[in-house]
Amino acid sequence: LKGCVVDGVEQGIERFHDAAALLQQFVVARHAVGNFLAQLPDQTWWLGTTRGAYQLRDGRWTLAGEQPGPLQAEVHALAVIGGELWAATEQGLWSRRAGAWVARSPAAPATPPAVYALAPAIARPGIWLAREDGVARYDPATGAAGEPYTPINSGMPSRRAHALVERDGILWIVTRAGIGHLKLP
Repeated sequence: LKGCVVDGVEQGIERFHDAAALLQQFVVARHAVGNFLAQLPDQTWWLGTTRGAYQLRDGRWTLAGEQPGPLQAEVHALAVIGGELWAATEQGLWSRRAGAWVARSPAAPATPPAVYALAPAIARPGIWLAREDGVARYDPATGAAGEPYTPINSGMPSRRAHALVERDGILWIVTRAGIGHLKLP
């Protein structure tokens, strides 16, 4: 968890332990499954669940239900990229700025496509997105996504990716059919 260890390992682990205890309380109280935990540089904890994104405020998990926003859409992934919270949800891609959600789905159709995974792009600026049509690099500055990588044009095991990681010029992709990798240009 980025930002977890701030004042040394011991205090960082203690902070994570406190958040984990609160996470357990959340699951019991809300009957929702917590999928992702992220911490912003300001030390704010976020939880992506099967019933929306929650923020830890004053020791309690609070639904970040501002509109527009993903409200109670299933959150498939959370990531802190460039100091900003990004959420891959059933209702598309969202980022959190100045206490509000911003719709970031490429091409902004009337019904944004679900985003199943996301990860920072390292070699070139952007964010990797896994959607139904494949895996593509998204440029937050322009709002455009590149041509998606698919099993047909890249050899990845399946279109449905669950996790993405770029490292050393290779994009690693975890899918339902196995783990694949793409050597990036």
